[in-house]
Amino acid sequence: MRQQRLQRFFANDALNYSSELLGKSCCFTLDEHPEIIVCAFTISNDSIKTLLLPRSRKDKVIKAIPRQKHMRSYPAVLIGRLGVHKNYRQFGDDEQRVGDQLMDFIKAWFVDNANKTGCRFIVVDAYNEQRPLHYYKKNGFVELFSTEEQEKEYTDLPKEKEIDDLDYGMQTYYILECCGCESISFRTEYIDYLKAQYEETDVNADSNKTIAIYPKQLKNRKELSSIYYLPARIQDVYEQTILALKGDSRLLAAVGFRAILEAICIEEKIKGQNLEQKINNLVKNRLITEKEAERLHTIRFLGNDSVHEMEIPSDKRLYLVLDIIEHLLNN
Repeated sequence: MRQQRLQRFFANDALNYSSELLGKSCCFTLDEHPEIIVCAFTISNDSIKTLLLPRSRKDKVIKAIPRQKHMRSYPAVLIGRLGVHKNYRQFGDDEQRVGDQLMDFIKAWFVDNANKTGCRFIVVDAYNEQRPLHYYKKNGFVELFSTEEQEKEYTDLPKEKEIDDLDYGMQTYYILECCGCESISFRTEYIDYLKAQYEETDVNADSNKTIAIYPKQLKNRKELSSIYYLPARIQDVYEQTILALKGDSRLLAAVGFRAILEAICIEEKIKGQNLEQKINNLVKNRLITEKEAERLHTIRFLGNDSVHEMEIPSDKRLYLVLDIIEHLLNN
């Protein structure tokens, strides 16, 4: 399983990680067959936070650092992924295995005074399995925690029996009443603790909150107030379209706006082989102006793109169309 994850990462995700500045991947290939990757690794910036360390381990971390330079965290480089091709773990008569040579290369980048990022430590969060743990210990790495239980205690990692009950965030529920129309709404607010911790932001920052309101509302506007004066056919299509828009079903909302035009034409007994002709006939029957017809053709195009091209329109475009539809219905 571990090998498969490494293969998937270097084959599918390494370039994306690099483009998003989440990690930098490097590899070594055979000179005669450059398409064959012998070994690869991914590195990124990290830190060792002394507040999350036991006293004895913290003392070892800061032991060689002048007191005036003591900090709460120290810059480090993280080895996020590291792998060696199973067929090239050792070359010919080389006494040193490829994995050890690769680690020496990484150390040469970061340990001496000419290191690439100005970091003080190299860290790794290795798989808790015998082979990788033995490899890193053999190459000079030491464990920050003496036991798994100690690590969970100092880093707030959950114990196995606590996983199901772990709170990764806080969910709050509200029942709201509008001070104007006195309508009742239900609001949920979820605060993501893990995101706040990872991004080192205030827990109560808006970026860490996910808010939902039921029943769902239109964004920064009210529904058409005179809907009950509309013919039943048009009213039904309008209400279903608004429900789609509230539910962020933008493709269905676009189709719904087009259907409202069809419903208007049916109600006004406007004939035509297609919606384009029907809109033009609305002008001929003096039910709308030429300018309004141009706007309705825009809605027709929007509906056609959604139905035939599966093109999902933006919220901004849909709310502009809603303005045109409601202006038409109000008239």
